[in-house]
Amino acid sequence: MSVSREDAATTLQDLARAQARSSELHGYQASTPYWIMWGLLAIAGYALEQRFPMQWFVVWGAVDSIGLAACLAPRVGRTAFTWRGFATTALLFLVCYAIGYWAAGLDPRHANVAFWLATTLGIGASIVVAHASGRTVAFGWRMWAIFAAVSLSYAALFALMSPIPERVAWASAPLLLATVFVLWGIYAGRARYAVAGVGIAVLTLVVSFTIHEHVTLWIAAVLCGSLLLAGVWMRRV
Repeated sequence: MSVSREDAATTLQDLARAQARSSELHGYQASTPYWIMWGLLAIAGYALEQRFPMQWFVVWGAVDSIGLAACLAPRVGRTAFTWRGFATTALLFLVCYAIGYWAAGLDPRHANVAFWLATTLGIGASIVVAHASGRTVAFGWRMWAIFAAVSLSYAALFALMSPIPERVAWASAPLLLATVFVLWGIYAGRARYAVAGVGIAVLTLVVSFTIHEHVTLWIAAVLCGSLLLAGVWMRRV
């Protein structure tokens, strides 16, 4: 029995769609540990900041160094990073945040600017190190280039708007992450990433504009809860 050209083309298109769908679901499932990890790290970060409010730069510098090192430690293909690579990348971020902390001490009004610049510097340096060693990073360098660009934009905005109201400073991290998730979801064709980003942004803005007491705790709950729920959602087929 012969197969017409049209039937063959339709079959190939169906196979291509099935393959693309399978790759998309695999990508979601592979990202699950990272969403949950960042949710737990955010809980630790906000709890420590409540305990040591004057040392927020140190707290988040340490927390972000752990999380970003887990994502940006060099690896071969889709294999897990080595502990040596993780430790080296974490140390690289700690050095960047130490430089930022020193700069923030020169002018405390621009502490948020120094923090986001340190984050951008650490991401850029990690990508360069991974590329120089012929290895990759989780989610690919393009995703982190987007993150670095958004982080640099936030640093520029904070520099222009300084001094920053406390409510704005607290909402900045969730909104930055939301922007990255939306842009990455659009670029990579991952609708769930974009939806998660929109959800985080909307909830953060609602809390910021409607709640006038304990706003920081509400924003913390929004970000931590959203990251953990997104991790569970990404795991679903």
